[in-house]
Amino acid sequence: MYIGRRIFLRGKTWWIQSGGGKRISTGCRDEMLARIWAAGYDRREMVVEMLQTDPLLRESIEAYIDATRQARNEGMLYAARSGDLVKLGFTSRSPEKRIQQLQTAQGLPLELVALRKGTRDDERRLHEAMRRARVRGEWFDARDPLVAFWLEKHQWRKNGSLAIG
Repeated sequence: MYIGRRIFLRGKTWWIQSGGGKRISTGCRDEMLARIWAAGYDRREMVVEMLQTDPLLRESIEAYIDATRQARNEGMLYAARSGDLVKLGFTSRSPEKRIQQLQTAQGLPLELVALRKGTRDDERRLHEAMRRARVRGEWFDARDPLVAFWLEKHQWRKNGSLAIG
């Protein structure tokens, strides 16, 4: 592959040089890995060229990417409680399955206590609003009045229904 490219060692890192003289570090110290990286770089360049010369292909790929991003951005905000700590998070999948995933890394039992429709941006805003109650990462003190209010407002019942939208 990498037609018109020269591969060379500079210091301990392998580089490629295009026919036009552009030098690009592969970041690899192993020659074989550098050659594989160079082949991948060539394929990326071919895809970029195809997208630049075929507007219909570009439009269809952009539409697909937009739809995928939107689908990933829409989902549910959830609260999983463990004692006095609550994890406020976002999932575009099943909240119950997300709690099961979290449970594998958590030593104490987790319980889904709140749920509402939302986006990743809503999650970011929620974390910002609750910042004074943050214990670590996405974990917050459930005893904080603002956190307790949000949990009560979006309480999740065992039958799967929302107490209040």
